[in-house]
Amino acid sequence: IDISLVANERVLTFIYKQLTQPLSPQENVRASSAAALHGIISKRMDAAAKINLLHGIQTADLLRNLAIDAMNKEKDIQLSLETELGLRSATGEVAKLINCISAAALDYLKVNPSDPISTELINLALPIAVSLLNCQEGNDDFVEEALTLVSSYVNICKKTKDDQSENVALQQILSVVYERLKFPEDYDPADDDDVSGFLQLRRSLIPIFKNITLAAPKLALTVLQRDILNSHTGDRMPADVERVFTVMETVYEIAPEEPVVVELVKSVLQTSPFRGSVLIRADSGHPPLAKHTGLLLTSAGADMALLSSTTPPAMKRAQSREDRQNHHLVSAALMYFELATRAHRVLTTNHSILAEVLSVFFGENGLRCTDTVVRSRCAHLLVKLVLPQRYVIASHYLDHLLNSLVPLLSIEESSYFSNDDECCLFEAAGLVLGVDGGNTNRLMYLSMLLNPLIENIRIPKDVSETMLIRAMRALKAAGALSKGFTPGSLGSYSSASSPRKGDSQLLQRDGSKMSA
Repeated sequence: IDISLVANERVLTFIYKQLTQPLSPQENVRASSAAALHGIISKRMDAAAKINLLHGIQTADLLRNLAIDAMNKEKDIQLSLETELGLRSATGEVAKLINCISAAALDYLKVNPSDPISTELINLALPIAVSLLNCQEGNDDFVEEALTLVSSYVNICKKTKDDQSENVALQQILSVVYERLKFPEDYDPADDDDVSGFLQLRRSLIPIFKNITLAAPKLALTVLQRDILNSHTGDRMPADVERVFTVMETVYEIAPEEPVVVELVKSVLQTSPFRGSVLIRADSGHPPLAKHTGLLLTSAGADMALLSSTTPPAMKRAQSREDRQNHHLVSAALMYFELATRAHRVLTTNHSILAEVLSVFFGENGLRCTDTVVRSRCAHLLVKLVLPQRYVIASHYLDHLLNSLVPLLSIEESSYFSNDDECCLFEAAGLVLGVDGGNTNRLMYLSMLLNPLIENIRIPKDVSETMLIRAMRALKAAGALSKGFTPGSLGSYSSASSPRKGDSQLLQRDGSKMSA
């Protein structure tokens, strides 16, 4: 079909009028108009011909005059006819149109990077996409399209050799992306349904932030530094703290050896406003401790508790604003532990920070937290934290670790830790006790852990099912404890190596920008 049959002055004048004038909802056919123009522009042709088409039908003027504000006000209003045609809201169809125009311009820029027409279209389209992305009440209609355009542009910037920190468009994008990464006040991390769509949005935003950091490292680090410094001006909300931990983990993954990044990680892990947010705002209830050191399995408890699932129960859905804030706090604590575990290289050379991190792990928002999700994740991460630091801990912090860990294995509530969580704690203890750091209390701690296990393994003639279960769990715990004493079980592992394969080769090509 000859495109001139529809791409003519009469048709385009009507379409442009619908997209640029603040029409009343009764006259609104914006979605249909945007979809029609999208169909025209989507016609297959080579990149140069597509740019000539966009220039010929004056799409630059259209982008300058789009009535986006009016469309956002009307986004919940849609004619029944447009619905029957399978169209989305006007804003959604316009976002799709803008994405189509931008895709054509970006494709041609790959061939002719200095083309003025394509550059102008991108410069006009990006602010619209950023404004749509910044719309707090945005829905899947247009946010997904805006994300596609923003992501494509950032990827192109990432492939350039020079630091793009002075790029105004990237600055605008980063500002919006960083703000949208924060938990909304009404968002509940415990809501598995993700009704708000925030979790899906964040999964798209984090890679964009990562690529901005690679394209404009100075810009990204400046934003992060400013946020960390602002923490000293007053109490931070858990959502603010969680965002810092999440973003810091992403930045550290990109450039773990970059001095500026290392200093930021050190600041985040030890600065009192952040640690205070994790500790001070946590529930203050300590778990009950047994009067004498003994194994969790020796405590009285229902037989069914011993057979409970190793998967910790999820947080209950929030019923109030306070509940949501507490769930934000739980997420912040979890991200603190994730960051501390990943930043093991920083801890290896900064022993004082390691001591502080260990205190947080065994604190009221770590292994003593009232939330089972946090306790379970913290127990598993403790093994990853201890493994690369086992020589340092055995030499300097053995008493600190074991005096905190042994009471946790004496808790009277048989459901406080799952079987797997309990084994993680025994494995962490074995990793440091299996190293001779010169501490004379080493054998004492080992006896305190082993004696209750041996008692549970000894099965009398009149054995009950409960005793067999306890014996099996004790054997499993003993096996976890023994990992630190098994020759060759750790291979050639040293205190400076990484618990994750390939860490030393993380994004070497892209990470080189951080040092440039």
